[in-house]
Amino acid sequence: MTAISITIADREKLFITDESQDYNPPLKTYQTANGNFILDIGRGSMKNIFFIAVYLIAIVAANLSVVWFGPLVSIVNAFIFIGLDLTSRDSLHDAWHGNGLVWKMTVLIASGSLLSWIINRNAGPIALASLLAFACANSADALVYHYLREKAKFLRINMSNVGGAAVDSFVFPALAFGFPLLWNVIIGQFIAKVAGGFIWSLILNRRA
Repeated sequence: MTAISITIADREKLFITDESQDYNPPLKTYQTANGNFILDIGRGSMKNIFFIAVYLIAIVAANLSVVWFGPLVSIVNAFIFIGLDLTSRDSLHDAWHGNGLVWKMTVLIASGSLLSWIINRNAGPIALASLLAFACANSADALVYHYLREKAKFLRINMSNVGGAAVDSFVFPALAFGFPLLWNVIIGQFIAKVAGGFIWSLILNRRA
């Protein structure tokens, strides 16, 4: 347990009850024998940090690989990286639901594109295409994930991945590579993202 000792006077400012968070309450306090309180960072927050890091690393790697190797590599990174991103997004959806989901997800998507551009300025067009495509894909993914909220989590993740993958696989190549549309890339990306998302859902849900 990661903990910080705080005084009783600070308790009212830092105490957050379980009811104030829909999912993974990030802060809990416990009273000790000497009257102080312990602020527990909690497993939920560490888990969120893990998924944020995974999301950003994956999207940056995906963007830069397209810059370095061209359109066809996007099918490979769709399986490895984008499937991972779509699955990680669903875990963050649960954690942030009712607690700034929209603006936090917007910042996360924009951060991935910004980091890609900072690391390689030639990645600007790809990073912009990624930003717009993931904004659209995230919306589709979130709608499906929310619509299936009464279903088992494994089903929700994979069905929402299908929706997000369909949107991302069309929008990203259209914006990044232009017209005429590269249908082999679009179809290949879609299949790879759905398959990759399925594999990552098995790995990450087992980890959780």
